Amino acid sequence: MAGVSPLFGHAFILGVIANFFIFFVVCTACIEIDKKSDPSAGAISFIYGFLLVGGIAFSSIGKLIYTLFYN
Repeated sequence: MAGVSPLFGHAFILGVIANFFIFFVVCTACIEIDKKSDPSAGAISFIYGFLLVGGIAFSSIGKLIYTLFYN
């Protein structure tokens, strides 16, 4: 959901940048969990990054289509 959220506002680039900062905060928290010998922290970071990149790609394509055909 974090990657798609810029699609619903007028500040698209600002939303994408904010999503990357949120990604780094979440991954840092997951790495801190990993220090407590939790083997799933790397997987959580990978899945969240995968969903973030997919969401940003989807919202970019959606924003491009909206800009081309509805503006």
